[in-house]
Amino acid sequence: MSLRENLKQALPARGLSLLDIPANRPTDIGMATRSLQGRADIIYTSFDNNVASAFEAMTQAANELKLPIIASDEFSVKRGATAALGVNDYDFGRTTGKMVYRVLNGEAVNTIKPEVMNDLTLYVSPKHAKTQGVSLPAELLKKRHQC
Repeated sequence: MSLRENLKQALPARGLSLLDIPANRPTDIGMATRSLQGRADIIYTSFDNNVASAFEAMTQAANELKLPIIASDEFSVKRGATAALGVNDYDFGRTTGKMVYRVLNGEAVNTIKPEVMNDLTLYVSPKHAKTQGVSLPAELLKKRHQC
């Protein structure tokens, strides 16, 4: 099941709904974000090439609208998102390195099982949260990596 489908199923139990905003090109990102004015309380974005290449345009619009951005990767928080819950790239690299080591030592690639990174890391930026009109609870700040 896709992330979108998982969200559509899980959000109603939390009193939330999913609103899809199409942006077919990076140049559409800022306008698409501004179209959320009065229609959304929060922006969630997974890692997407269009969004990644125009993230600053989305951040600028979100800041103007006071809409917090929640992302799926640490680097989006560094670029302006309020928070992200995602795979730690350092851990991902170590896991990948171990698999490469096995291949370099003669193990056949087709015998190595894929690994799923289930341990997620919370990244937050109190600075970006403030700019986007939200405050982060102290309890959340204790559990995070600050960007």
